[in-house]
Amino acid sequence: MIDVIDVDPFLLETYCVFQAFRRMGFPSEALFFAADDDGNVIVELQWQGEKGGVRVGRQRGQTHESLVAKWKAFLERQSDLPEEFLDEAWERSKARAQVPSMLAALLMRGIRPPISLETES
Repeated sequence: MIDVIDVDPFLLETYCVFQAFRRMGFPSEALFFAADDDGNVIVELQWQGEKGGVRVGRQRGQTHESLVAKWKAFLERQSDLPEEFLDEAWERSKARAQVPSMLAALLMRGIRPPISLETES
């Protein structure tokens, strides 16, 4: 088990953006980590011929290569993080709060999540 204090908050929020898409029913195979040499990080969605994404933020002074390396290192360590820690991170994340606006933006682009948006009566 790793010390949760060592977890980069930016990478944890990036993880939560992935979780937002996953909780909308999108498969992990449709989600991609993208970064540029200006330090911008985007979680990209490629679904049924359509593309969309969420900009997580910017890490000044970081290159594409360094951000990808940090993300890969996070993913390798993720399974060592306590589930309660990841659940709490999700509950407190900006990504969780933004799910309704993410969903609205996707629908406006013609991207429908694979889960039913119908509520049961």
